[in-house]
Amino acid sequence: KDAKKFETGFADDFTAKAQGRTRTRKELFRDFEMQMNLMSDVKWTQKIKTFDLTGNVAHVTIDTELKSKIVGQDNKPHDFHLTSKTKNDWIKGPKGWQVKYSETADLKMEFDGKPMPNRG
Repeated sequence: KDAKKFETGFADDFTAKAQGRTRTRKELFRDFEMQMNLMSDVKWTQKIKTFDLTGNVAHVTIDTELKSKIVGQDNKPHDFHLTSKTKNDWIKGPKGWQVKYSETADLKMEFDGKPMPNRG
């Protein structure tokens, strides 16, 4: 839930593509902070599925699962569940290894066990 710590793992020129939309580093972290403020009891796991190193670029495929309670429009906590597959390109630079590009596929979200629509 520490947005500042989370942010250090991403390159200054980081971009992310998900749900047909491309986001800048600034947009992604604004959304992350907002989401973390609504969530409690967060359980977030990521599993590396593939890894390929080419020079100073690591191509990594990750399966993600996030479970939490999230405050709904009724101001009550609800179960939230997210799964996704993500391809990340990590670069080695002066700040160490950081994610430069991320592309999410197979994104699924549920709210109280019911599928949520993917929005662009």
